[in-house]
Amino acid sequence: MYKYKNTLILVVSFLVALGLFFSGYLHALTHLVGGYGYVTAFISGMLFSISVTAPIASLIFFELGDIASPVVFAIVGGLGAMVSDVFLYRFLKTSLLEEWKLIVLPKLSFAQRQQMELLTKRRIFIWTVPLLASALIASPLPDELGVALFSVINFHPKYFSLISFLANMIGIFALLSAGGAVL
Repeated sequence: MYKYKNTLILVVSFLVALGLFFSGYLHALTHLVGGYGYVTAFISGMLFSISVTAPIASLIFFELGDIASPVVFAIVGGLGAMVSDVFLYRFLKTSLLEEWKLIVLPKLSFAQRQQMELLTKRRIFIWTVPLLASALIASPLPDELGVALFSVINFHPKYFSLISFLANMIGIFALLSAGGAVL
């Protein structure tokens, strides 16, 4: 049971989000904080990027769809999500990846290191990894995997910030639009 605690936390987060949504509490909460407009969108955007809070933030954006301008809220929410992603990117880049290099690289043979280097220089790798990472960030799924892919390929932080903003903005806009259409 403790072996998969992160997966368990994520599943519980989804269940809590669905419980709040179907009970009507999330609807009431969204309409209560909807009066704070841009602050709600920015904070929900920050939560949209974190695995444990992504389901709740996604449903908040879905609920905000009927009371908010999707374009403006998507921009503000995208900025909030970008802030979270940049912090995560810097943490992964400066701390976690350096630790992994110390653990993994000594265990690889010279031939394995060369194969990895050749793989990362292939054109298909250079184009597909950023596209896949961008799609992961745009989806309502947590951003950690997409951000990790960008940090592994040594993507420039300035460009990562722009892609993170645009991808999250598109994902949030889709949720807001879907909420506005359904509710």
